[in-house]
Amino acid sequence: MCDMNEWHQSRKYLQYLLIHSNEQDLLWIEYFIGQTLFEIGQLNEARLCYDRAIKSNKINLQDSALILSAICKVLYSQGKYVEAYDFYPSNHTHITNSLENIALIFHIRLQYDQALEYQTRVITICKEYYQSNHTYIALLLYRTGYILYQQEIMEEALNLNQQVLTIMKNLCSSSHPDVLYVLTKIGHIRYGQGMYEESSQLYQQVLALFIQLYSSDHIDSVYALVNVGDILLDGKENSEQALDFYQKSLTMLERSYPTYYAYIANNFNLIGNVLEKQMKFDQALEIYNRALKMQEDFYLPEHIELIDTLANISHILSIQEKSIGKIYKNQCQYDQAPEYYQQALNINEKYYSSNHIQLASNLILIGNVPNAQEKFNEALAIREKDLPYSYTTVLSNLMDIGRIKVNQSNFDGALDDFSRAVALLQEYDPLNHSELVIDLEWIASIYNQKQCYHRAIEYLQQCLLIQEASLSPKHVSIVKTLTILAEVHRKSFLTRS
Repeated sequence: MCDMNEWHQSRKYLQYLLIHSNEQDLLWIEYFIGQTLFEIGQLNEARLCYDRAIKSNKINLQDSALILSAICKVLYSQGKYVEAYDFYPSNHTHITNSLENIALIFHIRLQYDQALEYQTRVITICKEYYQSNHTYIALLLYRTGYILYQQEIMEEALNLNQQVLTIMKNLCSSSHPDVLYVLTKIGHIRYGQGMYEESSQLYQQVLALFIQLYSSDHIDSVYALVNVGDILLDGKENSEQALDFYQKSLTMLERSYPTYYAYIANNFNLIGNVLEKQMKFDQALEIYNRALKMQEDFYLPEHIELIDTLANISHILSIQEKSIGKIYKNQCQYDQAPEYYQQALNINEKYYSSNHIQLASNLILIGNVPNAQEKFNEALAIREKDLPYSYTTVLSNLMDIGRIKVNQSNFDGALDDFSRAVALLQEYDPLNHSELVIDLEWIASIYNQKQCYHRAIEYLQQCLLIQEASLSPKHVSIVKTLTILAEVHRKSFLTRS
């Protein structure tokens, strides 16, 4: 029943066994009741079951390791990372399980180097006991790949996930959930590399197979719907379709997982992002506040998960320079925006002090642009040493720094950053036409603001050539470029008259 996602039925059955079973089985019945409670988000109740199990006088050393690990999972799900880390016995015989969970705690705390160190120790130990094509080895490689993905070391992450995919396809059917999880991760990597079409195809394939696999709502289908929504919003800029997929995932959550508050709050944020992009500010603000209320009820006051919601409410700075902070100002609610700014900033500095890229991104989100530029410069200096593997991160840093300089009217500095970004793309990713056009459009826009119209026209014509070669003749992007080009030509003519 657990495998079929029927948690409530499982719990009823286990509670029946708890009453009618002998004392020897009580330990494991308590443990499995704790598992069902954990899966439906009732963390405190799950902890009570695990505590009763660990206190049993029937427990042996190896079984205690499993229950200790379960208790630790409850702790870090509640954001109690230090307590969870301290809870693991370093000299326990079930050492690989402890090492792996310590790696997971470091991962959640965004300490990726430490997480990778512990994960590597687990793999080294396990390779002595398991064959290279064992499912557990595949799982460890998958988790290692995820850490590398979080560090934006995309090629190495892709290589590990392809190894995992090969192992899993030899062990189970191509529609098995474990195979679909790996395909999803490869989709994430391709998405991070700007390969939106390949990513979209993988996400759609996975979604179709999950819907076919499960007869009712399932959390895997929820994730798959969100992934398709993400690629529609960011990769294809289709906000209406993205909103539809986000709404479907939210409906599944509210219908079948009403206690999954963290997931529901995340869905609220995703929907709010779409509404903000559509300039439906009142609706976006309402749903962001629903997300914040749910997160404040579920997490500790300074939990890391609150930062995105606080940033959304306080001051969303996207490429179009739209912000919920501005909504507050437009509504004359001047006292609320600074409150959210400061709360987000405090959490930001607590969790991202050593992560220059994430810290800089969040500083921009909450309106602290000067400090953000400093952190981006530090991150850029670090990442440029890792080229070509880090080119996507360097590219993103250059674009972010360039946009900051444009907002500061530092046009020459911004031109240098965007030109470096173009050179990087041409060297490492020449087929990424959409990103190249975006960079060239920024350069054209800067020359337009500097009234160097002939240079603006030159770069817009480059955009047009790329678009005509890679898009359909009536594509909206071509129409947009032609419209801007006509306007710049008009300005150029007027200055010569």
